[in-house]
Amino acid sequence: PVTVCEKALPALAAIRFNAAGLAVPLDLRVGDARSLQNPDGTPALVADFVYLDPPFAEDIAEWIQRLAGCARHTLVAEARTGAAFPATAGSLPLDRTRKYGESTLAIYRAG
Repeated sequence: PVTVCEKALPALAAIRFNAAGLAVPLDLRVGDARSLQNPDGTPALVADFVYLDPPFAEDIAEWIQRLAGCARHTLVAEARTGAAFPATAGSLPLDRTRKYGESTLAIYRAG
């Protein structure tokens, strides 16, 4: 299944609709990505690929460092253009960044 953490109700409805149309099984968690961590800060879930899209007003570097342990192979983080991305996400080095209008994606990959 695909694990999705989302707290915005309209987005939840769209995610459910799209997943049903694609016949993709969902592990839908209502809330933000902090639900992917145990109370002691260790990952509650580890996946090959993690896409991180926190609110633009929040520090992307903090989110990346907090959730880096959840990504086994690739972590993609989206933030407002101009945000500072760290050189690593846990053990994953920054591979590249790509600007898309007001957003920038940072891609961290295992060697």
